[in-house]
Amino acid sequence: MKAARIVFLLQLAATIASCLAEPPNKSVAATTPPHLKRVGRNLCEDSALRGNGFWSLGPSTEWDARTSRSPGSKSVKFAGDKAALVSQLIALKPGRNYTLAVYMKSSGWPSPLIGMQVGVYNGNKKFITNAGGGRHSPSQSNVWEECVYFLRFPPEAAFAQIKLALNERPAEAHGGVWVDDVYFGEGEGFEQPPSPKRPFDGSHVRADALGNVDVLRNGKWTPFFPMGICADMKREDWSIYSRQGFNMEMRSGAASLIEHAKNAKSEFNPDGMMSGFDFTAFVSPSNSLCGNLSLLETRLRDVFDRHLDSHLLCYYWDNECHEAWALPHTVTDKVKRLDLDAQGRRSHPIFALQGNYGIARTFAAEGVTDMVGTYVSDEARRLLLLDRIEGQRNPVVFAQINLGVGRLFRPTLYTAIIKGAKGMSFWRDCYRSKTGEQVEDQPWWPDLPNLRREIDQMLPLIRQPHWTNWRVVTETNTPLHIGTRDFMGEGYILLANWTDKPVPVKFRAEGLSYPPIALLDYFNGRRLSAGPFLQVTVPAYGSAVCRAG
Repeated sequence: MKAARIVFLLQLAATIASCLAEPPNKSVAATTPPHLKRVGRNLCEDSALRGNGFWSLGPSTEWDARTSRSPGSKSVKFAGDKAALVSQLIALKPGRNYTLAVYMKSSGWPSPLIGMQVGVYNGNKKFITNAGGGRHSPSQSNVWEECVYFLRFPPEAAFAQIKLALNERPAEAHGGVWVDDVYFGEGEGFEQPPSPKRPFDGSHVRADALGNVDVLRNGKWTPFFPMGICADMKREDWSIYSRQGFNMEMRSGAASLIEHAKNAKSEFNPDGMMSGFDFTAFVSPSNSLCGNLSLLETRLRDVFDRHLDSHLLCYYWDNECHEAWALPHTVTDKVKRLDLDAQGRRSHPIFALQGNYGIARTFAAEGVTDMVGTYVSDEARRLLLLDRIEGQRNPVVFAQINLGVGRLFRPTLYTAIIKGAKGMSFWRDCYRSKTGEQVEDQPWWPDLPNLRREIDQMLPLIRQPHWTNWRVVTETNTPLHIGTRDFMGEGYILLANWTDKPVPVKFRAEGLSYPPIALLDYFNGRRLSAGPFLQVTVPAYGSAVCRAG
């Protein structure tokens, strides 16, 4: 019996290892997220843009009866700078989630950028604030593509006003840009299904279509969940990050910094930390290094000459200059030509942090970027949008968490994982800051080693598709973020609590392939409750991972 048990355990370990390090060529059906469809009624009175008085047009904005997605209707052409389209007020229900969506088409390439924003008004129709907003562009010319934004309004909100504006364009942009078929309704969803993602199959680092990252170590592909930090360059010893659980420095734009991260060894990272090579300065017009390709080449060749490429995870671009077009192409082309192995194969992916997820698909379509990420302070709505938006073909990897997150660090990270993140980055450590912003002063800092150990343990779950054919149905409304996973024939539930109080939740699993008889703690196997109604209490600002056994 003992020998049989050992054989079983070895087989189980081999199965888990194969699941963890699957090649990046999974079938499209297994790696394309399902269609998250719209559910709410369209509250926009003139959604087809027929011109019945519901909309006001700004300068350089005109009705176009010759161009429309629907026969017999119109669209609105944004013909020049400061062009704008503004709706009348739309009644809201407080505390609900809403979706704003439009279709956009450009006759030239690259396309001008359309900004989407919603004005918020109280019951007296007095302006309160502008909710959210972001820039959007299509992934190709002369094709209508959906642009989407998710919103949650403050309790005092009673009315919304849709605002669309052309206020930025790449210098090379030409041709007209049109919008049509506006949608504003309750819930979060899309009219168009998501596009399949293209994996990156590098010789040193690879990312599959789900965004799972593997690194080549000692000739073997090893699963890697990036836990990155934007380090403070004034710190002489980066092992403080490594000992706490970070395994990557995001912005090491020189060989000496990559070596600094490599030397940051710890029990978590016995081989030191990985790095991202930051080339943002070479793309930003306001930076003195902008366009200095010879210096970029010198720095990269220094990395390769010192054999530090094995500690390089990706090239990092913080894409915040939305008027740049040719220069990002030129710089990334240079990086790609230098980043070749002896067989002429690219080694490392180019990662772009896309705060404006609506233009990520433009650079993905051009092959400028290989993987993307975005900010998750909005309960990971932007991450969900980046993953599901039509025409966006880069795998989504990084969830960006910023300084100021406070006690919400844990639920923010867990919510991002629930919605598909395969890594995270924190901006940033401010060493010896007079305002208490150095990383070890953050309230989540003591909990970080626990988070690292949990992520290491649940990596088999994280690497699975972040959706299932079954769902969790709660007995009552709950503020928790809840996700599901399938792994080795069993169902798992991930929960995150953004509130300052413990939240008990009672739920059932609908559509699971077997009737669960108990709910078990994933990390220690402790029995939490018995079926068919499963229950658990998630601590304040806490998380839970459970197995439906």
